Formats: sequence, structure tokens, C-alpha cells
Amino acid sequence: MKTRILFKTLIDILFFLQIIALLSAVFIVPLGMVNINMYDLPINQWNAFHWLLFLGSVICFFSFTLGLYFLRKLGRAMLSRRPFTLTVVKILKKCGAYFMVSGALLLLLHFLAWFAQQVYQKTTKIELIYDTNMVIPFFLLIIGLFFRIQSNNILEARMYKEDSTLTI
Repeated sequence: MKTRILFKTLIDILFFLQIIALLSAVFIVPLGMVNINMYDLPINQWNAFHWLLFLGSVICFFSFTLGLYFLRKLGRAMLSRRPFTLTVVKILKKCGAYFMVSGALLLLLHFLAWFAQQVYQKTTKIELIYDTNMVIPFFLLIIGLFFRIQSNNILEARMYKEDSTLTI
């Protein structure tokens, strides 16, 4: 029981930190105090590509936040000790879908930023960089797929349980 409460508490903390980040971004972006990490440009020097990166980041942020929201709902369902309900299956599918969208979009944004950096630097060598920022999109994709697989497993377990109760 303690691990379930810890699970739910950590998800709640992360969700509320995301909401605080969202609210702070709403107030900071209009003031022009935002830089793109990869280019270190102030907002008044952004071109269409930079705005595309920003829009993709915002969509990714919302998708991740929605995934956390459904993960909170999953934690609440787990605390109620009803893990084999159709509600849990639906929550797992939604949570997995939002995390997969977030991971795929983040991976695409990293690729676009890398590609633009290669094009705009106009160097003849291609620089491949692997850092911890590249692990996060893959991890989100894996977690999203895991949730989708678990939702299918729970659905199958429900069918087997119903089948066994009808047999007896």
C-alpha cells in the first residue's frame, strides 16, 4: 500500500510542477524573456523555423501534461484496488497514447534542430551528438508503448476472468 501511495504522490508532484511551468511560461513568453536552448536567440530574433520549434515544444509539453493527468487518474484507480476495470484499460490507453505522441514529437524536434544546425553551420562534416536529451524521447515512446501493452494485457485478463466465471 505504501508504494501505491508513493507512486500517486510522486505523480501528483510532477503534474503540479508541470502546471506551474505552464503558468510561468504563459507569463514569461509575452515578456520576451525566452531563448531557444539550441540557438540561444532572444524571441525578437526568431524566424519561422524557430517558431515552428516553439510550437512543437508547446504541443509536446501539453501532450506530456495530458499523459501525466491520465497517469494521475491511473494512480487514483490503483489506490481504489480495482485494477481490472474497463476504466483502467481506457486510462492506460490514453496515457500511453499521449506519452507516445510526446516522445515522437520530441524526437522529431530534436532531429529538426540537429538538421537545421548542420545546414546553417555550412560545414562539410556531419556532427552526431548523443546526450541525455536524446534518451528522453525514446524513454517516453517506450513508456507509452508499455502502457498500451499493459492495457491490452488487462483487457485479456478481464476476458479470461469472465470466461472462467462463466465456465464454473
